[in-house]
Amino acid sequence: LKPHHEHLAFDCIDCHANQGDDPSKFKNIKDEGCLSCHGTKKLLAQRLKFMDTLKANPHNSVHDGPTLYCDECHFEHKPSINMCSECHEHEVPQWMGVTP
Repeated sequence: LKPHHEHLAFDCIDCHANQGDDPSKFKNIKDEGCLSCHGTKKLLAQRLKFMDTLKANPHNSVHDGPTLYCDECHFEHKPSINMCSECHEHEVPQWMGVTP
């Protein structure tokens, strides 16, 4: 688990609810699973509104608005990526830190 989820003493079934008890059979929790704790995509965009002045809010992208899937950037069991850096590799270090 990511350190911030581990710190909360999460267990696999906290995210993989109703998927049994065999981790090898767990499926992706999709946006609904993430947003059940993290709130709406609109709320996430609001939390990073200070980045709008640079047009760099990853949860309210100039290209996609607040419509990206959580797992386009965030992964729980492997390092996350910053999708913005695929095209903006030189600007992203100025905009934001490491993707959790």
